[in-house]
Amino acid sequence: MARPLKTEKPARLKIIEAANQLFYEQGYFQTGINQIIEESGISKATFYTHFKTKEELAETYLRERDVTELDFVEETLADHPTGEEKIKALFPGMMDWQVKSNFRGCGFANIAVEVADHESALRSLVRDHDTKFRDILRRLVTQLAEEHPHRLAGQDLESLTNHLYLLVEGAIAASQHYAAAWPIEQAAELTRQLIRTGA
Repeated sequence: MARPLKTEKPARLKIIEAANQLFYEQGYFQTGINQIIEESGISKATFYTHFKTKEELAETYLRERDVTELDFVEETLADHPTGEEKIKALFPGMMDWQVKSNFRGCGFANIAVEVADHESALRSLVRDHDTKFRDILRRLVTQLAEEHPHRLAGQDLESLTNHLYLLVEGAIAASQHYAAAWPIEQAAELTRQLIRTGA
């Protein structure tokens, strides 16, 4: 019986995978094109065939990461039927991700810290990602309000969405700063109080 042929990863995919690891683990400015070329095992000419600049590669990195992270969020929520259960499930999922990444934090926030120009394409991609995440939170808050209309009667659901967003983002940032889980645990407790009272 003939052995199945090994399929070689396309060069573009090798570059993106190397960039994903290096940009996230050591930072955008700390990562040079030569290191990406070396890690991906391709030639310099091949690199420039696919990406003209490191910034262009970073834009692709953020677009790929956007899909991966939001898919992870949706998969985390999928097994929980109610809005309240979905909101609570965000935090164990976040905890697992932070521990596995050695508390490296959010790849989008890390890029935002490094790139000062608010008008840059990279910062625009960061904002787009956060907007999509807030849309998910808004959907969960809307579901919660539909399931518990008396609990959230008179509450501004947009403000509740923003409060939840800030709790999540703050928990990720603080857990990165301290390389510890307690900020996520505290944010989870505050979130439980928030969605019980809507205050």
